[in-house]
Amino acid sequence: MKVKNGQVCVVKVKKDFSGPIDEPTVLFFGSEASWVKNNSKSSNSKSEYALDQNQPCTITDGPFIYKSKVSGELLILWSSFYSETDLYCVGVARSQGSIYGPWRQDVEPLFIGDGGHPMIVHDPDSDCLVLSLHVHNKHVNMSHPRLFIIKEELDESTNQCNLKIVARKS
Repeated sequence: MKVKNGQVCVVKVKKDFSGPIDEPTVLFFGSEASWVKNNSKSSNSKSEYALDQNQPCTITDGPFIYKSKVSGELLILWSSFYSETDLYCVGVARSQGSIYGPWRQDVEPLFIGDGGHPMIVHDPDSDCLVLSLHVHNKHVNMSHPRLFIIKEELDESTNQCNLKIVARKS
């Protein structure tokens, strides 16, 4: 894998999904999140990902868009490497309702347990939200799905949705 400053983009597609209608629009760059590891400055083996050691080298992977029921915000859950532990994790970017942003990054990741590629689904049996992701990213042969019950909490001072992992779902 070779990346520079990883980005999350959006593009309009034809009704039959056979191709794009126009050029992609960049929503945000991985380097905009303070928690993301910048591999171009790394002293370990991750630095081989960088094409230019003087430019940001970040990974943006597995984005999932979710519209908050409590605030109306659009949230993008996405994966990258956490600068503190070097583990794969899930962060949150948020927009006040437009897919084109502006997008703001949460200061800390939502999940830091060496997993990524998140999705949020509603479990009709328990009437709760479930976060689905894969764990054990560093050991691919041990990778498997993990489910968590999450809830949306409205911060009334900012009208912002805070996602909280409540419990692991069996």
